[in-house]
Amino acid sequence: MVYKTHTATSASLSLLPVFLPKDINPFIGMPIDVFLIMFSVIFIFSLLPDLDEPGSFLSQKFPFYFVSFFLSLFTTHRGLTHNFIFSIVFFLFLYAVTLPIHHIEWFHTIFFVAFISYIGHIIGDSMTIGGIKRAFYPFSKSTFWIIPKSLRFKTQSLFESFLLLFILTFLSFEIYYFFMINNTFNKLLSL
Repeated sequence: MVYKTHTATSASLSLLPVFLPKDINPFIGMPIDVFLIMFSVIFIFSLLPDLDEPGSFLSQKFPFYFVSFFLSLFTTHRGLTHNFIFSIVFFLFLYAVTLPIHHIEWFHTIFFVAFISYIGHIIGDSMTIGGIKRAFYPFSKSTFWIIPKSLRFKTQSLFESFLLLFILTFLSFEIYYFFMINNTFNKLLSL
């Protein structure tokens, strides 16, 4: 998948809880500034797995190209950074390192969105023809696909463009619904 499709897919997956009932909806009461921060987190974490590819969109941006160069010395594209086991270990480490800021309001929602964005990237790549080799290594060395062979597509294909259009349409509905449940339109108009 290209970076646009990864970002849209991860954003759409991250916002799915917006449709939960109000008493368990993690987005109820979220201020617009936190919502914008959340989208920045989605953007970065949805592209983070491709740091193993120096030519990727995020890898060409400062300071990510240093990390990308280092990673490319030790892993191939869709290697370690696309492994589900590594992803869980990475996020457990990240959670432990951020313990001092866990008290900050909305931290856990933002952290959840970061995790879903990262995993969303891997799921997106698992829908392509190439799939994810060793996605569950060391437990399995087989290639992982989330959809049947007949539905898999080539990166940058016309099908991916249509998929992106569909996801952006659904994402627009999710964002609209976020604004509706938080009465954000009225708050913006009263400024």
